[in-house]
Amino acid sequence: MPPIPENACLTPSEIVFLAGNQFVPKGSMGDKYTLFGQDTVVSKRQLAIQLYAAAFLSEFGYGSIRLEIHDKKAMMGLRTVRQIMVEIGANPSVLPAPSLEASLRSLSEQLQTLRAAHDVKAVVSFFIKEDDADPFAKAMDLVKDQLAQRGLAQKWVEKKLKIFSVSKYALPPETAALASAQVEAIRSWMIQWQQAQPELWQLLTADIEAGIRSRQSRSDTDTSD
Repeated sequence: MPPIPENACLTPSEIVFLAGNQFVPKGSMGDKYTLFGQDTVVSKRQLAIQLYAAAFLSEFGYGSIRLEIHDKKAMMGLRTVRQIMVEIGANPSVLPAPSLEASLRSLSEQLQTLRAAHDVKAVVSFFIKEDDADPFAKAMDLVKDQLAQRGLAQKWVEKKLKIFSVSKYALPPETAALASAQVEAIRSWMIQWQQAQPELWQLLTADIEAGIRSRQSRSDTDTSD
């Protein structure tokens, strides 16, 4: 499998998040996300999928998790679908915590302890925890908050209408520079994965998207039907 580029402070998923315009196309109507600390607008759906894929593949590469393709019966056994199970690897995570990467092994362990499904879709859904009107933005806000917890982003809370508390974030130039310095290595690494393991890549990105969509608020889903 492709070797993981060295990155001392930022994880691969965080580099994708901060330099999203180097990984995904521009946003279109209904699918826009303004990059953290920039004015650049990219595809919200694709950015979320790509950064979560980077997290899974990096932990797979380090050996903290195993990504195993399994066949599963669907539609009362009338057809078979393929999905990726997240199994516990031989090595602990070596990436900084809290981070998406550092969470994946423990999330799978918790799901298996609960005797719950521990496929990629389930792990992503479990990480996001709560339903949201905009689950793709929520999935990335969690990454932003983890950066703040590690001192790589600034966070403060503002009151709106004297009732609601809103979290605000700012990206220090030092963190932006760290991401910029490692973009080419991470982009090349992800391209190698897509070329070396096309089936794994296709299933992984599809399962990630399904996991994020599973956190769509029911009221919003009902309204759109």
